[in-house]
Amino acid sequence: MSTADLKFIEILKTRMHRCVTPDTLPKITPTHLSDLGSFITFLVSYDISRCFQTYVKLDESISVNRVFSALSRCWVSDLRYVINLAHASSALRKFIDLYLSKFEISEFINALRERESIDKGHYYFLKAEVLDKVGYVRNVNDLINALKDVRRPWSRLFNYVLPKYSNMSLSDLNVSTVEELVYDRFWRDLLIAGRKLHPKIKLISCLKLIRMISKLEREVRRTIISNEDLSSTLRKVPAVISSALGAAETSVQELDTVFGAVRYMYCINELKFSPLSYDTVLNYLLIKEWESFLISFITYLIARGFDKEYILGRVGRWWKVYGYLVKSK
Repeated sequence: MSTADLKFIEILKTRMHRCVTPDTLPKITPTHLSDLGSFITFLVSYDISRCFQTYVKLDESISVNRVFSALSRCWVSDLRYVINLAHASSALRKFIDLYLSKFEISEFINALRERESIDKGHYYFLKAEVLDKVGYVRNVNDLINALKDVRRPWSRLFNYVLPKYSNMSLSDLNVSTVEELVYDRFWRDLLIAGRKLHPKIKLISCLKLIRMISKLEREVRRTIISNEDLSSTLRKVPAVISSALGAAETSVQELDTVFGAVRYMYCINELKFSPLSYDTVLNYLLIKEWESFLISFITYLIARGFDKEYILGRVGRWWKVYGYLVKSK
């Protein structure tokens, strides 16, 4: 590990103490959930408070996704500043850039689905000119040519997949198939980049677990939308989350809770015991995502007038599932 990377990792380790983590959950009380003012006051002791008060718009269009995207764009921008300040190695920059490209991948997939009526106000990571290109091109080949000028990790992933469909019009393109192929390539490239980082202890095993859960979650959602039986899909669940799923299998809402917990909380718990290494980088990325999602979830429920006891119950479910995951190690 280079001196610059060690410096960067030490900065991240220090910042973790000012993040909302799974261990913060028991500190959230009904008083904090009474109204948005009380919740914002609770967040003051955490770094995310600045992002929340600066970038989150609490209006009638509020949604979990919009709050999550606003918070994510803020901490990602801050992280990129720290990377440049610390002069992190090219290998570490590549790993982080690839990981963060997930936000742009998600938005670009949404843009392909909404290309006839893209609302730029719902996009936080893609530039306006990229959205314009999606809106005016009519075939896949033109889209490939338009993406060649973007030169970002996410665009290279799409340009790896899209040539298979170069003769198709965009209206005939199966976006779900493209999404699946792009994410397969994303995880492949991210694992390759992660293996080049030394030292690490659980970084690769956690990436593999998150990859598996992400794919399983998409399958479960498709199964639910199709009103099909979930049992065959859930047989793919590994032992590490079987007890958690057993407690949630009767409710779609509970399944959402489990997948959210596994995607973030299991590996956050695993990685926090690693000595100072590149594991710390992945742990920081997961914590910031978890933090943004939790705050978005709570903010939306408060803004929509849900009772504080109901919200506390939902937060309590995350803590309970976290307990299942930790015990099943």
